[in-house]
Amino acid sequence: MGLGRIRHPVRTVSVVLFLVTAMFLAGLAAWPPASTAGLAPESGQRIASLFQPGDPVQAGRRYGLVILNEWNHEWIPLLKAADPSVRVLLYKNAFFLRGDDNSSTVGGFATGERVDTRHPDWFLKDGSGQRIVFEYYPGVDFYAMDWGRPEWREYWADRAVRRAVDLGFDGLFLDDLYTGRWGPISGTLEGYADDAQLQSAVRGFLATAYARAKAPDPDLLVVGNVVDHLDSPGLFDDWLTITDGLMDEQFIHVGSSGDSGFKSPGNGWERQLAEVEAAERMGKAAVFVSQGASADEQTMLFTYGTYLLAAGGSSYYYHVHDGSMDAATWYGVWGRDLGAALGPYNVTGQGVYTRAFTRGMVAVNPMSTGEVTLEVSGYRDSHGAAVNQIILGPHSATLLYRRIDARRLIFETLPAVEWPGRAAVR
Repeated sequence: MGLGRIRHPVRTVSVVLFLVTAMFLAGLAAWPPASTAGLAPESGQRIASLFQPGDPVQAGRRYGLVILNEWNHEWIPLLKAADPSVRVLLYKNAFFLRGDDNSSTVGGFATGERVDTRHPDWFLKDGSGQRIVFEYYPGVDFYAMDWGRPEWREYWADRAVRRAVDLGFDGLFLDDLYTGRWGPISGTLEGYADDAQLQSAVRGFLATAYARAKAPDPDLLVVGNVVDHLDSPGLFDDWLTITDGLMDEQFIHVGSSGDSGFKSPGNGWERQLAEVEAAERMGKAAVFVSQGASADEQTMLFTYGTYLLAAGGSSYYYHVHDGSMDAATWYGVWGRDLGAALGPYNVTGQGVYTRAFTRGMVAVNPMSTGEVTLEVSGYRDSHGAAVNQIILGPHSATLLYRRIDARRLIFETLPAVEWPGRAAVR
């Protein structure tokens, strides 16, 4: 009699616990939320790829910007099919011609226009008036060209732009824009009394390429790789004004050794962080490339964390393994969505840089010595375990996450689950 109105608390609790547990496990399976196509929704996490992105369909989903050589142009439709918004730039060296007219250059040396004999004044010369010839690869002569020659600038820009347009690229990537006399062009140069004069010539070369690229298509991008510019304050910001973006291929860490090559406060770290800020402020497609050993994920996290302190949706990040740009690189953390930044970074009294996002946070210790402890609340690590304290050693960074969907209400009320992980995250 009236039995249908009787409730069974134990049975009801069991059902609720079952549903909560199922939703909890489903949440963990998707933890943390992933991003796609090199750009997390609402966030500034953008990843680039250089030269060998691996499977082009997968690369189109992962990377927001891809730089390819001319002989890989057939990958463009595959990349675009995966994500039409991915930008694909054509690589062209802006420093030299090769004796074999390899298409990584604009050519015209051994065939066609016969630049080698018809335009001897286009070649960069040493203090004795001799052409500067060197070998990047055995058996191939590389000839340094003079950025300051107006005719050479126009020749290079016309040929490079034509190839980019004809092959369906979204723009040009100009490699080896030198800012000083080192490597193959160390020593005295004919026509250049100092680095300032050389920089003026290279800047003019870049400006010509930019103007020529915009003539057929205002949306055609021009991005240049600036070589060793940290000794020239203000140069990066200045050159950003005449391009769609610049690359810094020595961002925060250089080389394959995790114990050396770091930038620290007072030794370039703040200046490179300011480069990211400048690129975002101007809305430029700058590319920040760090270097490290393939097994050294901590170095990558430190450089990536530094990038995230200022990233805002315009610039890109990449990490090179063992000094080689010819292999595709991908870390799972790059696909985890931190969401939109809630403001600029903050600096604690201990010198730790932090920045909060709608779905997480990043904490960076740029110091070269010492260990710093930071108390946090409301965050979880990459395994889903609650975190209330992080310990940051020298040159380190940590990314933490939080939920923003409906499941978070249940997730946050459940007891914390102990997960194996780094001792530095508690």
